[in-house]
Amino acid sequence: MASLSGKVVFKINPRHSSQECSACHHIDAASRDGEKFICTNCGHVDDANLQAARNIKLIAVNQYRLTLKQIKKVRRDLPEPKQLLLFETPTTESTVAKRRQHHAHRSKRGVPGNLGVQLDLFFQDNNNGTTVPRCESPYF
Repeated sequence: MASLSGKVVFKINPRHSSQECSACHHIDAASRDGEKFICTNCGHVDDANLQAARNIKLIAVNQYRLTLKQIKKVRRDLPEPKQLLLFETPTTESTVAKRRQHHAHRSKRGVPGNLGVQLDLFFQDNNNGTTVPRCESPYF
């Protein structure tokens, strides 16, 4: 299925992949106990399936001389995510600050568009190109 969708597929022999320790590479059948993996040599503890997947990946990288991209890890110092209620919306400080800034910008204008430029053009058209002093208004 992967090859049909354009993915690269490598054939790897999975022999001893779930019995080999990814930390010290010691192979022992006694290290695997169901879903647990506890290395009898170094004491490394892991999930047996994850351990096997790491070993298969390492075999593929070495066998086919692959280079892997470094994956950026998620920052751990971020606060824990908060569970929202059904109709609750998130209101962080940044969202509130952006909302206030947006409303302050709209209230300063008071009028849509640039009214000063529009009136200047209107007065020039109606007075044969000569400019007429405009009245002072807080909107300009």
